[in-house]
Amino acid sequence: MHVENIQIEGFGNLTDREFVFAPGLNLVLGPNEAGKTTLIECLAAIPYGLRSPREKERWRPWKHQAYTAELKLKLADASRVTIRRDFDSNKADYVHVDADGRILEELSELKATPAGRTPEARTFHERIQSLFGITTGDAFRQSICVSFQDLSNLAGKALGPLVRQAVTGGQIDYERVGESLKSQVDRITKEFMSGRPSDKILEKLHAAREELQKRLRNSEADYQELIRLRAEMTRISKQVDSLKQQHSQLQDTLSKIEAYRKCQDDLKFRNQARDGLSGQRRTLESIGGKRADLDNNYRDVQSLPEDFEVRLSVVRRSEAKAEGLNRSFVEQERHIKSMQMAPIWKRPGLLALLGIALLVGVVLVALKYWQAGMALFAFVVMGFAFVLWQSLTQKAARQATNLQLEELRRELDGAREKLEGHLSEIQRFLPTFVLDEAEEVLARWKSCRRLKDDIELLRGQVEEGLTLSTARQQLREAEEQVGTLALAKQKMETEAGFLRTVSVDFEEDKRHSLKTCEGKLEEAEAKLRETERQQLELSLRTENVELLREELEALNLEVAHHEFQRDAYKLALDTWQGCVEEFRSNYVPHFAQVVSRHLRMVTNGKYARMKFDSELAPLMEGPEGEEIGEDSLSQGTRDELYFVIRLALVELFSRQQEPLPLILDDPFLTFDAARKRETLAALARIAQANQVIILSLDESLSECGATVLILEA
Repeated sequence: MHVENIQIEGFGNLTDREFVFAPGLNLVLGPNEAGKTTLIECLAAIPYGLRSPREKERWRPWKHQAYTAELKLKLADASRVTIRRDFDSNKADYVHVDADGRILEELSELKATPAGRTPEARTFHERIQSLFGITTGDAFRQSICVSFQDLSNLAGKALGPLVRQAVTGGQIDYERVGESLKSQVDRITKEFMSGRPSDKILEKLHAAREELQKRLRNSEADYQELIRLRAEMTRISKQVDSLKQQHSQLQDTLSKIEAYRKCQDDLKFRNQARDGLSGQRRTLESIGGKRADLDNNYRDVQSLPEDFEVRLSVVRRSEAKAEGLNRSFVEQERHIKSMQMAPIWKRPGLLALLGIALLVGVVLVALKYWQAGMALFAFVVMGFAFVLWQSLTQKAARQATNLQLEELRRELDGAREKLEGHLSEIQRFLPTFVLDEAEEVLARWKSCRRLKDDIELLRGQVEEGLTLSTARQQLREAEEQVGTLALAKQKMETEAGFLRTVSVDFEEDKRHSLKTCEGKLEEAEAKLRETERQQLELSLRTENVELLREELEALNLEVAHHEFQRDAYKLALDTWQGCVEEFRSNYVPHFAQVVSRHLRMVTNGKYARMKFDSELAPLMEGPEGEEIGEDSLSQGTRDELYFVIRLALVELFSRQQEPLPLILDDPFLTFDAARKRETLAALARIAQANQVIILSLDESLSECGATVLILEA
């Protein structure tokens, strides 16, 4: 295999550049900062990509061109491979054509990131690995690229580790790989009894697993107890639900009874209210009738005062007094008249009587009836004496009687004035009042008073402010309420037939049943709460069995994983030890022969042979057959030795794959002129089988017969 062409559109300071190489020895000349190292990095980056964003930014084109490059390779069978990469998108093309230009394989627009794990990235990396036999860009640089920096880093370093690194095609010392594998095994479990610390991961995991299994057993026992408690809770919950349902039914029955009782009471109350309103309406109607009777029949006496009867009695007393005085006056007047006796001469009867008596007396005396005559004479004398006495006393009596009569007349006039005053006061209220109609007026006034008293009494039986229209309206409303309550009662009786015949004993029985049910419900709820408390305590104490099983399963998986890792590391260690033993026994002697052959060419036969010890530290054989360790060699000889070891590795790699190109970046800076000539001669011989590309600023190298490419700054 050799590089035919590198076409760079943009990579670092190289833009729009094309490099065409010959199959043999090629020399790229250019001063510092011309882009020699950039060209090598581009050659490695096209197939393997850039490893990190930082590296990607480091090689971004300076002039903002397209960040792409293309590599063309010609294989030993004359077929060609073209690899093109866009570094921004990490998309790559891979085209393989035969010697006649027919396409054998074409892969386009593959997402080929260096650490890509997608199917298309794996496909691209498999093609690159099969082409170069190298897996990574670092291995590519360590294997077929030798730079001045590699040689300048040799100062103060042992060659053994560097050789081991170079053999592995990377930056890892395979002896350190073995130590690392042993450390990994010891990290997992104490295995090799070395002085390295051990994390004892497996031992800790086994102890954790035993503890977890114990916790799982305890939790499973607790879980079974939880299942029993839950079943008990379910049973009690059903019992509680049944009791609650029974309690609800009893409460509903009692509520219906209470509602029915209330409806009955309300209906009774409304009936009573209706009856009361009906009575008040009748009372108001009676009041209205009495008021109408009062207005129609007693309008004239309504204005009489409250003390009319008293006043009337006063009038009557005044009238009686006046009448009494009047009678006394009449009688006194009559008495006076009776006392005024006429003179005897005005009394013919008396005179005739006395004359007849006198005559009879004379006759009797004449007849000598002396006693009878004398008696008659005495009678006549007494009669005339009486008349004379009466005449004398009558005058004095008449004068006294006249005085009394005058006094009676004054009293009678005063009584009549008082009577007229009392009558005028009554007539002020009742102008038509006359004393003759007093009894009738008094009777009518008393009837009016009775009507008023009846009205006031009836008014006291009626609510204050209640009118007849309001009473009638309230009565209608009360009748409607009574009708509504009657319908509600009928509906209750229809919905719950037992209400028609409900009794106090029935209600008491239901209340007793409700109380009993409440007691049972309270007991069941208390038991349920206690069970819930026990379950809560157990739940808080009990770990989740499923989680513990999952944790145990995860722990088993982790144990299995670490056991697998341990076994894998031990297998890898056994494999590594086998590979190292096989490498030491089968490849190291041959490797030493190839290195010896290149060393003879480079040193012009000074060092004819060399070998490697068990750790790949080189041992030189001097002219007299003595062994010379690397510590006894000069720095220049050590540089040459490491250089030929790298040449030998490229030759060995090429025997297993396509002949790989050898890329050298100023490797002769520490070489003297003689060794430089000898090395160039050796490279010319190597270039017959492997393409050699030397990048240098030394123009004197152009005399070596190589194809020269000039790289301007």
